[in-house]
Amino acid sequence: MVIGGGLATIEGVWSLFSPDPLFPFIYNKVSQFLPTWPRYLLIGFWLLVVVFGIVLLVQVIRQTKLKIKPKSQVPDNRGGAMRSNYYSGFVNVGKVRAGANLKIVAKVGDYTSDTVTTNSAGYYNSLEVKPPNASYKGLHVEFYVEGKKVSRTEDYMGGGHSPNFFNLDVEE
Repeated sequence: MVIGGGLATIEGVWSLFSPDPLFPFIYNKVSQFLPTWPRYLLIGFWLLVVVFGIVLLVQVIRQTKLKIKPKSQVPDNRGGAMRSNYYSGFVNVGKVRAGANLKIVAKVGDYTSDTVTTNSAGYYNSLEVKPPNASYKGLHVEFYVEGKKVSRTEDYMGGGHSPNFFNLDVEE
């Protein structure tokens, strides 16, 4: 019955745009039992049922969707572990792109990151900055290339702001 009603609804909508039936076998069967005006009433009724069903389905889906609250990227100041920031970029010495195997670290207060090195193109990748707790939030992230402090800094905001592309310029 539902399938027949659905097909009748489709046929009813089709009849609004075309004088020929979309499903002639349905049209002929319905025509045997119903004259013209009740047939259109029945098709209109099925159209209303289908539209009402779709509206009802949309409302149910909207009300049952899980409300996902985004987690804060920055932990509160209770001293918990911080999230990592990752930095990548090119190293320039003077106005020239640096070579391979230059050692780079980042410092936030008394925290020092692990060392990464540049590749043959002077590119460093995945410099992880992850101080141990929230007391480092708001302090400057300072970058060092081969022990020399570069002028580029950033405020540490608690991690989770990755990836960060930072070109580091070292004075000659």
